[in-house]
Amino acid sequence: MTPSSAKSKTILVVEDDFSIRESLKIALELEGYKVITAENGKIALELIKQEPKPCLVLLDMMMPMMSGREFLDQVLADSVLAPIPVFVVSAVADQQKSEGAIGFMKKPADLDLLLKFVAQHTSRLA
Repeated sequence: MTPSSAKSKTILVVEDDFSIRESLKIALELEGYKVITAENGKIALELIKQEPKPCLVLLDMMMPMMSGREFLDQVLADSVLAPIPVFVVSAVADQQKSEGAIGFMKKPADLDLLLKFVAQHTSRLA
């Protein structure tokens, strides 16, 4: 995906580790995405309900206040939010813990592979 074709695409990064959150934000912005961030699931839940909705959520699982699992469960239970795809990037990522997500990647994440996944996924969106 070229930066110009990514401009209207918003990605929500939910990560409690400041350096990881900011690194992902910068990398995605360099690819042309609009990025919003949250340091826990509670804040992310507030952000995801706002307009415009993100086209993709990158989610850590182990966070304070509201875990990634709790966030994902609440998103999936809401008919308005459930269609928003969630991709888990977490040290505890596995298929069972990430149930309901479109996929998962264990930390430390391969940034090139993650950016490739994001580009492929968002290029399918209108």
